[in-house]
Amino acid sequence: MVRNITMLFIVVLWSSCNIGKQHENATNEIKGWQEIYRNDSEGNPLSGDISDLKKAVRQGCNIRVGWGIYNEYKKDGLKQVITVEHTAQAQFMTISKGHVFAQLSEIMGQAPSRELPHLNLIKTHSWYSILGTTGEMTQVYLDNKDVNQSDEFSDNVKMIWYVNVNDCDYSKNDDQPLY
Repeated sequence: MVRNITMLFIVVLWSSCNIGKQHENATNEIKGWQEIYRNDSEGNPLSGDISDLKKAVRQGCNIRVGWGIYNEYKKDGLKQVITVEHTAQAQFMTISKGHVFAQLSEIMGQAPSRELPHLNLIKTHSWYSILGTTGEMTQVYLDNKDVNQSDEFSDNVKMIWYVNVNDCDYSKNDDQPLY
């Protein structure tokens, strides 16, 4: 009987320790890419705190930015809509005049098909972009055969900024400028 009580005590003790470990594991699973800031197409904050994004930039955290484009056009007299959504890793980060800007890596040009769920690669063009918490997305479509045929323009888009909290803890940064 004493042996059974001892075994029951050990099982209960082990279970209570395991519950604490399960809670710890659940807490650790929160890590990864998390939204840190969101701005509208005019640069107005929608959620998060831009100072947290700046802290993450100053600490050198891995940052991604997401945005989408909604485009209406006419085909055969009927209104058509094409939408695309993107996320990309920021390659070069800048803080200027209170805003954050992310330069993206060059990619081969691409264009969505208007009829099919398909993307077309444009082998003769490269695409470059800078996105800012101002809501502005500056783009360059570089014609690799004739630079004079290249096109530069800006759009205003809503943006979502993500930080990989596995790689850094921006909350520990005191938000001091790098200069």
